[in-house]
Amino acid sequence: MNVLSDSNEAEVIAAFLWAEIDSPRWGATIRTLLDRHEQPVSVVRTPDLRNSWQNFYRRQLLAEFRGWSDRLLFTGFPQDVVWSRIGLSRNDLDAIKYIDYSYWVEISGGTRRPRDVARRITAGLAEGHRHLYDAVAEQIRHGVALPEMILVADRVDGQLVVLEGHARLTGYVLAGEHAPESIAAFLGLSPNLPQWGLY
Repeated sequence: MNVLSDSNEAEVIAAFLWAEIDSPRWGATIRTLLDRHEQPVSVVRTPDLRNSWQNFYRRQLLAEFRGWSDRLLFTGFPQDVVWSRIGLSRNDLDAIKYIDYSYWVEISGGTRRPRDVARRITAGLAEGHRHLYDAVAEQIRHGVALPEMILVADRVDGQLVVLEGHARLTGYVLAGEHAPESIAAFLGLSPNLPQWGLY
């Protein structure tokens, strides 16, 4: 893992929403909220990070959508996170854990490791979930550039946990040597991450 540049909350929020607007699970909710607020999809698809009103709106949208920054998914999430953009190698993917949520604990056999999910999928132990992750892996094999994952840790050499991008993480591991040699992501660091219940 290497640090590419500094980042900030506005950039991470924009990346989070942009990644999930096309998600089979979350996309419809974001589009419904945009319609309700009478805002164009472009505020998510082509964010202008220099526009302070857009940044404010996206923050409010993520708050309503996923509870940023202290409810729902973000209950207990620290308020002192420092963000950067990083580059990951394929080998770095094995060091990342899924969030401590029942679905990811179960599908990984308790380890929260993407390598174990990939093994279980390949062994036919997660058949009901295979189509989603196989589809992502196939995109990766065909060179499709996917949105950057968002990771968090309590320190630079601490445990990496994926905040947003679980399906993509799984797809990268399933794609194996067909995954890019370098994968860009966001990283949020805070010594208070262990207070977040999903860490």
